[in-house]
Amino acid sequence: MGDLGDIRPGSLTKQYNICGKEGCRCKNKINPIKHGPYYNLSYTYKGRGTSAYIPELYVHELKIKIDNYSKMKKLIDEWIELSILKSKIEIKLIKKNNKK
Repeated sequence: MGDLGDIRPGSLTKQYNICGKEGCRCKNKINPIKHGPYYNLSYTYKGRGTSAYIPELYVHELKIKIDNYSKMKKLIDEWIELSILKSKIEIKLIKKNNKK
């Protein structure tokens, strides 16, 4: 896990918005052009949901950190699964040895 690098929970979305200004390009009836893209990071940490806009220049680096977080979670799940299996084997061995 130490080789993963920096991690960051969450999901990143690309958004386009319509403003409230009359006559803006985003309100054009024939060919509306929305503002954006804007990038939004949403995540839950310690039971609290958080959302933040992310500068476009940071999106690539953030995607790597989010991917690393997903890899870490998978590794932890594998570790837990193997630990449970190991524990079950140890319990069977103890029961087997106590019957003798």
